[in-house]
Amino acid sequence: MIRILIADDHQIIIDGLTALLHNEPEIDLVGYVKSGKQLLHEGLSLRPEIILMDIGMPEMDGIAASRAVKESHPEIKILVLTTYADPKSIREMLRAGVDGYLLKDS
Repeated sequence: MIRILIADDHQIIIDGLTALLHNEPEIDLVGYVKSGKQLLHEGLSLRPEIILMDIGMPEMDGIAASRAVKESHPEIKILVLTTYADPKSIREMLRAGVDGYLLKDS
């Protein structure tokens, strides 16, 4: 089982990903958080192996959250799932150490 956590501030994205992943036999969707701050304070206690991370979130964006996760838990894989397609955002996330970058319209 692969333990996945969703980090996104839009409930419709959380609901859609939950519906998509719910019946996958090899996936254990351990939960979701709606901010980078919530990810660091609550989400990591769920012991995810993969985080599906948005960039634009309140309190702490996905760039800062990814950097903090990779510093404290480098074994956790971070897959960015976002609408931000600009080169600056992509570079910043890659510098933060994320493992992949997908656009939500992919």
